[in-house]
Amino acid sequence: MIPVRSGEYAPEGHNGTTLSSELRAWATGDYCYEAAVEMLLRGFHGRFAQNINPWVCPDGLTGRTSVDFASIPYHIAGCSKVEQQFLLFAASLAEGIEINLADVIPGLERAEVELILAAISHASASHECPPSAAGNDGPTRAAPMTALYPWPGDEPRIRIVQ
Repeated sequence: MIPVRSGEYAPEGHNGTTLSSELRAWATGDYCYEAAVEMLLRGFHGRFAQNINPWVCPDGLTGRTSVDFASIPYHIAGCSKVEQQFLLFAASLAEGIEINLADVIPGLERAEVELILAAISHASASHECPPSAAGNDGPTRAAPMTALYPWPGDEPRIRIVQ
């Protein structure tokens, strides 16, 4: 069984994998998609990453599951205001769906704000950018940085630099 992060829903996927691992694999390589998928998996106990949602699209032929973020705004009428705000932010991050942050951010609970901050941090590749340093002898090797704002529940990674 694939380990699941705290607060994350992990239904069975294709070929004995978890749906969360399938969605992560689908999004890999695009930081905005990775962040938006992570929001769906971690927010609201993963309820919006379940394949019963119309935007979660399993493909029976390939065994891959994807998310149609562009369709989210058309399917959220039955969600609470906070859920709608959260889902619209994820759709905007992945697909560029136009949102007004002044309408989306106020009223969110702390848990959703933490996920949004972590998503912005991930989408900006803050976890991939080493600090630049230059000395009198030219550029020096700098230690890789951790995420500017880590995903809630992830253990901090300590890196020893020699």
